[in-house]
Amino acid sequence: MEEAMDQQLLPFVKYSDKDRIPDTPHLSLSIRGDSTVDVLADDLIYNVVFTITRAADDPYTRPCIIHWNPVEDACSQSGMILLYHGDESVEFREVDPEELPPKLLIPRQVTASDPYFKELVPGSRVFWKAPLPAVYFKNCGPEAAYLLLWPGSQIPLWDWGTLAEHSEHTLVPKSPPIILPGPSYESFATFNYESDPEYFEDPPPPSPRAISPSARIHGAPVFNVRISGPSTLSIKNQASSVPRYPLTVSVSYDAGEELPHSGRPITFRSFIFKQPDDHHEGYRLYREVNDRWTPYDWRTHQRGFITTEPATLNVGRNDNNNFRTLKPGESWSFTREVREFPKDAAPGDRFQYLFKGATLDWWNWGNLKDHEETVVWVPGWLVAKVQDPKDNDGRPTVVVPASNAVEFTLVD
Repeated sequence: MEEAMDQQLLPFVKYSDKDRIPDTPHLSLSIRGDSTVDVLADDLIYNVVFTITRAADDPYTRPCIIHWNPVEDACSQSGMILLYHGDESVEFREVDPEELPPKLLIPRQVTASDPYFKELVPGSRVFWKAPLPAVYFKNCGPEAAYLLLWPGSQIPLWDWGTLAEHSEHTLVPKSPPIILPGPSYESFATFNYESDPEYFEDPPPPSPRAISPSARIHGAPVFNVRISGPSTLSIKNQASSVPRYPLTVSVSYDAGEELPHSGRPITFRSFIFKQPDDHHEGYRLYREVNDRWTPYDWRTHQRGFITTEPATLNVGRNDNNNFRTLKPGESWSFTREVREFPKDAAPGDRFQYLFKGATLDWWNWGNLKDHEETVVWVPGWLVAKVQDPKDNDGRPTVVVPASNAVEFTLVD
């Protein structure tokens, strides 16, 4: 899956591993940030952790120093690119260059007080944490997936040696520069809603049980979900302090021979399979406490109201990548990450994760082309179920039962 994504990103890459220059250190960059963004928040701050790693097998073994400012070098006009991430492709989204910080290529005096001077030896890494300029989110649509892409660039301010050896000296652009190749990327989903400030925080009610296959409605299409992931999650070498557990989700459609349309494809809204972990339905994380699985409620249970205008989604156009088509016997697979863990999570803790089950809020027979004129109405913040047509125009409710559970242990 990651290899396929890299192939999609190649047209946007400026410098890759193939562009490394002889007699320069082998460095790479990784970027990490939150998985969701509320683009209407008054105090919107999206922090990114930038990690530069020097290859352990770097053929050049001497220490080196670099000057790299994440704001000027990563978030400037020649820095990261914003891409809209569809189900099948990625699309460039322009960020106004006039609102991005300039990249300043000027000599710098090497001092210990400058946080952007770093020393690297083979196998070492350095970190910075910086807020992404708000202009990146200016044209982000609601409930959509995006990628922050590092396309590769140069580090002209560098030299061989240690910080101590260069202390109080002036570092000037060196030729040849270091190539910091791409692609490296982080994905995030946007939420766009206005909420009542008078929220009250309450303990959540008991979470409903996982949905059994026996809850399926007779005559409705049959869906199944399977998830898979590793048995351990190492937190030792993660750039962010937040663990990230990767897993693969597979959604399959079995038409059922007894159904009148058993040979036809089905088009459905994919909302329930992509939404964040939820207290009521969908995905849920459990922690082993005293030999029992206890649900972890990472979101504050709130009551209040949300004001917004309804929004329309055209099914045939697949607005906001909300819809999928499957033929009988087909499956749809995608990856997701578990990112919300208890703050006191530590090596040795055991967790369980599963899809508890849910109901499709909209589905119909046929493929996307058959529904070029079909429109559904959803709440304006889009992270909610279809409001119109009500009751899915009388078609039977598709109950998707719980998936299998994956269990994993945090390790160093």
